[in-house]
Amino acid sequence: MQRLVVHVPINSASLSISNFYEQPIAMQWAFLCLNAASFKLNAMMKFLGLLLCCGGCVLLYLTHPNQTVLKQTVAKKYRWVGWIGLVLALVLLLAVLPKLVAVLMWLLIPLVLWSALPFIPLLHGALTHEVTTRSKDTT
Repeated sequence: MQRLVVHVPINSASLSISNFYEQPIAMQWAFLCLNAASFKLNAMMKFLGLLLCCGGCVLLYLTHPNQTVLKQTVAKKYRWVGWIGLVLALVLLLAVLPKLVAVLMWLLIPLVLWSALPFIPLLHGALTHEVTTRSKDTT
């Protein structure tokens, strides 16, 4: 049993927005689906770059001996994981964003995180306010 296969040549000119309405409906759907998939992939890559950068910054901060977020510092072997996360974040951001925007994001995320992370213990103390009783009897 032989199947009849019709090959439709698809090139960049046949899937352009300029002649969108002149194409058959299947070609229009293909164009819309490909654009939606590339948009989702691009957005996911940006989000992954952001998460890698934030995770790398947090790991680098937690491996430092002067950190105050945890009672004990994280093992120094995780410092390399933080550095690798930061480098991978830069590579991802450079791939999906304009170069200047990618480098600016890559530099500002650590600046903001490393400025805010030391204040987390102070915020934790303010949220868990303890009511103390007086030690003196004033009656």
